[in-house]
Amino acid sequence: MTNAMKFLKLSSMILNTNKISQVVIREKKYVILLDTRTEIFGVFMLGNGAIYSNCDNIVICVKKEPNDYKIVSDWINQL
Repeated sequence: MTNAMKFLKLSSMILNTNKISQVVIREKKYVILLDTRTEIFGVFMLGNGAIYSNCDNIVICVKKEPNDYKIVSDWINQL
């Protein structure tokens, strides 16, 4: 098994599959839960700072995003 990053290309985003912690399968909907525990700390000019991710889940509904729903379905089926 390789540790290479893999990506899932959806219509409005590209997801790093290494950051997916769970996929909740509902009727005609997927909820993708992301691992957002990663924090980046650094020193900025004149002080300290931090950058946090604020997107912790993505909902893909078959009615609203039929193409993305199919992409995620195909990805799940190949696992």
